[in-house]
Amino acid sequence: MKRSITYLIFLAVALSSASCVVQDEAANPYMLYGPRDFADATCKYILESAVNALEQKVDNENVFKDGPVTVYDQYYNTVISINKMEGADSTWVITDAIPEEGGTRYHAYCFNPARLHYTLYMKLLEQTEDNGFHSWNAVFTGEYDEGDGFTASYKTLYDGIRMFWKKSQWNDTVQFSLTGDGSCAIDIFKNGTPVETTYFHYRR
Repeated sequence: MKRSITYLIFLAVALSSASCVVQDEAANPYMLYGPRDFADATCKYILESAVNALEQKVDNENVFKDGPVTVYDQYYNTVISINKMEGADSTWVITDAIPEEGGTRYHAYCFNPARLHYTLYMKLLEQTEDNGFHSWNAVFTGEYDEGDGFTASYKTLYDGIRMFWKKSQWNDTVQFSLTGDGSCAIDIFKNGTPVETTYFHYRR
């Protein structure tokens, strides 16, 4: 009997400890979703929100003559500030996409957008897709700080990431979705000490 009681007490303590670990990990998207899903979610957020916003303004470059232009991206529900890069043809600079609600945690994105800061250069490529959308080349660096000691830094590899639109058909309806070709390296740290490096690979 005493042995059974001791076992039950041990089991209760173990479950209590485990629940604390789960709770702590739930507060950190890297721990909760894993490095690959975390990298995938943050990189796509940076790239796709920018392209969605730029597609709204790229055909009217005069709107940039007085400085940055604020654009709302309905897909990611973000407000984005876009600035035409001086001294460069068809290149725009974007720093941070801010959630319209003010930065609450987005579990669907595997991270909190308010903690993600980056500088993204988007260059309009000469090729224009036959669907009326445009092709882009993206180069960015960035930082993510979860506020619990975990941080991450981002850097696109090689010549950047090419963004373009993929045509598909659903129930006799033609649709276009964003995709890309290229990679980004994400270094993850705990209290400044490197934990691991993971990669985001955008594939056709």
